[in-house]
Amino acid sequence: MRFPVSMAICHGPIAAAALPGQQAESVAFPNNVFFVEGNYIVESEAQLEAQQEEFDMILCLSLTKWVHLNWGDEGVRLLFKRMHRQLRPGGRMLLEAQPFHSYAKKKKLTETTYKNYHAISL
Repeated sequence: MRFPVSMAICHGPIAAAALPGQQAESVAFPNNVFFVEGNYIVESEAQLEAQQEEFDMILCLSLTKWVHLNWGDEGVRLLFKRMHRQLRPGGRMLLEAQPFHSYAKKKKLTETTYKNYHAISL
């Protein structure tokens, strides 16, 4: 998926992707922006070894609470280690942290979130 459907609704039509052979245009905005949907938390720290520097900016918006509740303190550590490894030199990360009191409202969603909530030490 390249752009959320709401982008065109909010901001008008988006230019079509560059045709083959149009290298200069293919790396210019908006063709250099993409969105990925998936699980960002790796299963183990060993999987981070292959992680390459690839981004100038990482947005981490409204998800630290969910990482913390679903994967505990280790999930938060893996999140930050992966983001650090993915950023190019001089890259930036924009983090929106949720206040800890908001965790309590969601701690009972699953047995895992409840257990992780009570084990949080970070």
